[in-house]
Amino acid sequence: MPVGSERPGPRGGPARTFLAGYIPNMESMLAGMRIDISVGELSVPSAPTIHPTRERGTTMSDALRPAGDKWALRFERRLAHPPKKVWRAITEPANLSEWYPLTVTELDPRIGGAILFRDEEGTELRGEITEFEPLKAFAFQEFGEQDRVDDLQLELRPDADGCLLIFTHTFADKTEAAGTETGWNRCLDALDQALDERG
Repeated sequence: MPVGSERPGPRGGPARTFLAGYIPNMESMLAGMRIDISVGELSVPSAPTIHPTRERGTTMSDALRPAGDKWALRFERRLAHPPKKVWRAITEPANLSEWYPLTVTELDPRIGGAILFRDEEGTELRGEITEFEPLKAFAFQEFGEQDRVDDLQLELRPDADGCLLIFTHTFADKTEAAGTETGWNRCLDALDQALDERG
């Protein structure tokens, strides 16, 4: 999932753009600047506290954690839909394509099975299913350029009349974390909306 690439999202629109050099709170910082025209002075609020341990382009949210020599973003979403319905949304190509940032053109539902994707420019990517336990767990590796491998896992746990979705994305470059986290939150919002629309 290369940084700086915009990829198709729910219903063909852009789902997310992964940005290098992500700068949080830029809009709110600019909004805080005030020009006093009557006296011709510029009023600038106090500078935000700088955290030296925070790397430019990374996120320090609770979703990010080390995973061996890689990094993982872990999301939990409580969905008001039974596991059977959510399972179809995350494993059937047409349903998965509604919220995943790439169109799924093929999915062989078994461990070792192929999963193929296509972006909005028509470029094809391939992956391999690494876990497939109906109604419980679905995981795959997505292969990119320069031997890049991203690991994605979706787990379902029954929760009252709905279920808990645990989604984990493991990748190598920590500097991608901030943009990637923002993008996945948007995609998971789209999944929730798609489930609601099916009734």
